[in-house]
Amino acid sequence: MWPADEAALWSHIAARESSTVGRRPDKVPTYWAAILHSMLSRSSHRPAPDLRKQLHGGLELSKGMLSCFLTEVIEAAGRINYLKIRTKSFDDAVSRHELTCLRKVLGHPLVDMESVSYDLNRKVTEEYLVDMVKIEKVICYVKENYIRNHIARYGTWPPCNIEETAPRALIRAHELGIDPNTPRHVCNYGPVSIDAYSAVDLQSNMLFIMLENAIPYLKNKTISLMRNRVFAEYINKLEQQQSSGHSWKDTRLLLAYLLNPAQLQDRVDYIKRYDQSPTLEELTDYLVIRVVPKEKELKVQYRGFGCKTLEDRFRSLAQEKNAMRYLDEYSHEQAMSLSELDLVKKRHVFRNLYKAYRGHRILYVLIHAKAWNNHFRRVTVDVVVRETSDRIFSVNIFSKTHLAYQRTLVYIPNGQQGYYWQGQDGGIEGLNQGTWVIVYIAQIKTPLEGYRTLTIYYVKGMT
Repeated sequence: MWPADEAALWSHIAARESSTVGRRPDKVPTYWAAILHSMLSRSSHRPAPDLRKQLHGGLELSKGMLSCFLTEVIEAAGRINYLKIRTKSFDDAVSRHELTCLRKVLGHPLVDMESVSYDLNRKVTEEYLVDMVKIEKVICYVKENYIRNHIARYGTWPPCNIEETAPRALIRAHELGIDPNTPRHVCNYGPVSIDAYSAVDLQSNMLFIMLENAIPYLKNKTISLMRNRVFAEYINKLEQQQSSGHSWKDTRLLLAYLLNPAQLQDRVDYIKRYDQSPTLEELTDYLVIRVVPKEKELKVQYRGFGCKTLEDRFRSLAQEKNAMRYLDEYSHEQAMSLSELDLVKKRHVFRNLYKAYRGHRILYVLIHAKAWNNHFRRVTVDVVVRETSDRIFSVNIFSKTHLAYQRTLVYIPNGQQGYYWQGQDGGIEGLNQGTWVIVYIAQIKTPLEGYRTLTIYYVKGMT
């Protein structure tokens, strides 16, 4: 039985959180949001009302351990004198951590799996009319950024070929090994337009690291089953209205490695096969994504993160680690690869730009690209990185980013129900952030080409 003071504390916390979390009783029962959210919070020092009725209504929806927990709270709450309550905080870390485990009892009770899953499918399959002239400019902006940052870092141009039809100003800058935009060079040879970089063919300059040592990247993350097993254990059973299930040793990365370490030995070979495959048709058994709601977020409209098969997870991880290396070396406009201290420094610089530009007005523009990963397409990503990242790393991996999505089976388990579709055009959150940021920075620059203002970019790329 719960002591009266502990029951009072939980009742008080639920009251506090119900005022901030449970504001939509038509969507989420107030008690539900209050209790589960409070498991991650500390109590405040405000008088607590009697929540006996509120908790009683919630018992009809609760199951198992949470049902017993709420029952004991209600029984104890009947003996509480609220006038004498002195609330306290969870100072005991062990008790607090034990309570946080209860949030896993019912998974994601606040999530509307059905409507959000249909909405996700709409976003990743929606067709867009793309201007290929703009895509060419995006490619040119990526090339310009890479070349100028390479010169700033190493004092020379990166390996590349320049066509004879290129403007003389660009050819001469390459011969002299200087930045085409330096004032003296512009004074002597004129400005170099962004379109001039279409005459530049980049060459290999960075080694693609295969992540041969997988140990540092083993985490307690969810992985997906292979395609044939997904059909056997999920989709076919759902269509026959049978209960689906699987063993955790097949869907938890650490368990999969500990119980079958030889499975990781195939990952480098898989990356090589992926690199050499023109269509990825022979690798479709590995191309599976399980979408799961992001943990610790009390949102009805969940954010779906993607879990891949073990082999394709490490292939995607290798791609993104190399993309991060590129961003770290050749992009000062991104914040993906920065540490927390570097982020603080970057923000400090932005707040104090007015000190560097006396007599000027600074306009801060914040762009929040909602569900940006879902709206990328093969023509906006693969075409760009084929001419840039693939050539710099001498691979054929980056240019298959969204080709892989088109070959992927996507499924979303939901208890006795489930949703799935074969192939999609857009991306899934958390899978290709580095690759997308490389393209996204250039995409932002493209529509601002005609503005004669100094523009400083700062792209986080994490949604």
